[in-house]
Amino acid sequence: LTIKLGTGLKTEWDFRGALEDTGYQLHNDHHHYSQPILLGFRPATEDTAVDLIDVSPEELGIDTQEMDSDKIYGKVCKCAVEKGLQLCPPEVGPQFCLQLERGAVTRTEYVVGMKPIRTLDGFSRVFTVELRRGQRQLNSYDCYGYGDYLPHDNKKRYLFINPRTS
Repeated sequence: LTIKLGTGLKTEWDFRGALEDTGYQLHNDHHHYSQPILLGFRPATEDTAVDLIDVSPEELGIDTQEMDSDKIYGKVCKCAVEKGLQLCPPEVGPQFCLQLERGAVTRTEYVVGMKPIRTLDGFSRVFTVELRRGQRQLNSYDCYGYGDYLPHDNKKRYLFINPRTS
């Protein structure tokens, strides 16, 4: 899947309006709060295309049965980078939502493999894109250090940049 970054959206309000216009809900409970993370990054200033790949921990060779669920995110990111994939810039989270065709989110949850953003509320967060009860949502999870709160289940897919095709 190829998406474009640097599409001209520059502020939290630009992204918020565009997401709401396309039917995405910005989740607002204390575990999935997406709004502070929208303040925490600068979008690309030039139009750039990136090719994304979605993988499961199992496809990266990670046996999640033997791990604490709060350690999986960091391990997934580390293994993905070791296998030649790249962490996504944070802009991938909202742009992934905006550029998918309606109905293209068929999995329960995508997690953006990215360096967590330290937000004004003091947490480190990563973006997630979810389909819950038919509602498409851009969320974020608290992610202490490199991933110590993000709960894991086998339906999650993790997004990374595939440099071999970008």
